[in-house]
Amino acid sequence: MAFSPIQKRSFQQNVSLADVIFTEDLVFDAGARSHLHCLKTCVTTPCCRAYTYTRQSSAVRGRVGCRGYSAVMTANTASLSVPGARTFHRPLVQQTETKNVAVGKTAVQSSTYASQDTADKAVDNNTNTHYNAHSCAVTNPHSQGSWWQVDLGQCYDITRVVITNRGDCCGARLRDFDVNVYTENPVTTPAAMETLCYHYCGSMTQGATEELHCDSGVVTGRYVRLTNAPNEYLQLCEVQVFALNDE
Repeated sequence: MAFSPIQKRSFQQNVSLADVIFTEDLVFDAGARSHLHCLKTCVTTPCCRAYTYTRQSSAVRGRVGCRGYSAVMTANTASLSVPGARTFHRPLVQQTETKNVAVGKTAVQSSTYASQDTADKAVDNNTNTHYNAHSCAVTNPHSQGSWWQVDLGQCYDITRVVITNRGDCCGARLRDFDVNVYTENPVTTPAAMETLCYHYCGSMTQGATEELHCDSGVVTGRYVRLTNAPNEYLQLCEVQVFALNDE
């Protein structure tokens, strides 16, 4: 039996960030009859990183059955009790960082400055920083901040994003930007909930390549979006995304 989708709801529990960094309701299955059932369903559900199981006799606020969460826990944490009589469980796996999972993936952006400046140029595995090399994605300015987004194809536990700025001109245009991660596509689902990986303060050095480690350590999601400061061109010569790989 598969989980049925429910409306997503984010919340922060009153526990140490070393144990649970971020949790999000993903799914609910009132028909689950065993702990093992929940475990198997979580393992096969995209973005599910932890789950709860509540028996009929101990239901809390009607939460009988399973709930899945995109929860980030420390590698040695199998379960954790938190306020509200919930215990989060996660499958224990060995995790190592993957190679770049963004290269060659589908990318889109809020606008395109010129015909050769398409979003895919930022994931073409070419870090040439000169505009005339035609390997940089460039947008027009936007009052709400121009954005660029890549679809990783599946959910990953993202640890860091590496960004290469334009090098021949105007590097200061890339400034005060956010790197957000989504489990749903915000292009087709405008109400999709974002999780902040990193906020960059100030302007990035012209031609620089910088590693941005997610502030919370790990963020789970499929879509990575970079939103620039308002009324600025967005120029990205390469975006690399690194994540944890379950072994």
